[in-house]
Amino acid sequence: MQNENVQTITLGEEELAQFDEFKRQKKLKEAQNFLLKLELDLTALTYESNSLKRLIFSANDLKLGAICLLPCAVKWCKSALSQNKKCAIIAIISHLHGGETTEIKCASVKKAIRDGADEVEVTAPVFHIKNASWGTVKREFKKLKKAAKNKAIRINLEAPLLTETEITKTCSLAADCGVNYIVTSSGYYGLSNDSEIVKTVKYAVKDKCQVKVNGVENRVQVQEICELGAAKCGTKTALDIAKLILSFAEKV
Repeated sequence: MQNENVQTITLGEEELAQFDEFKRQKKLKEAQNFLLKLELDLTALTYESNSLKRLIFSANDLKLGAICLLPCAVKWCKSALSQNKKCAIIAIISHLHGGETTEIKCASVKKAIRDGADEVEVTAPVFHIKNASWGTVKREFKKLKKAAKNKAIRINLEAPLLTETEITKTCSLAADCGVNYIVTSSGYYGLSNDSEIVKTVKYAVKDKCQVKVNGVENRVQVQEICELGAAKCGTKTALDIAKLILSFAEKV
């Protein structure tokens, strides 16, 4: 038996338009929050200044989560964005190998922060990890954390070079030392967005720190990696992904 008290509400054209705009704004807000997970990878050595400036301005206008740069470009980027900076600047230190001494890494961390880095990402001492010199690894993480002071410190594992046991042990040490993010890898040595690596890292840190995954190439991969527990995704295609996400949000 139908309820005779149920009333049908008919919206006028103006009310429908307002409702559509409300839905559009809601989707845009969700999209903009999602863009905070995206970090633009600008660590390639081949950028010339005008091209680099266009890229960082685009990332800033889109309000991405961060711009990732080699230490030599941090001060320049900070100056270029000036008072209009809307996204974080991340200094990528000991890029690809982690082979510098702890003292050099710490000095680089301090210099990057003085130059304007909001956070620092340092490649783990892969050599010492492979040789199971866990005391040395732990001491380096503690010194890096101290060098960063109140800035967030990230440790890049270069996980494709490591065994599952080495990944788990390194993550555990880093989390215990107060590292804020574990980064799966730069992507240079192989897939850093491999789901098994992400799961291993996420399990190892036990929510003591967050996870960043580099090397995602499209919107679908970003969504999948975030569903696995990644808080940040680094990619050279961040601008294209961000624009696509916003374009979908604009459609009511």
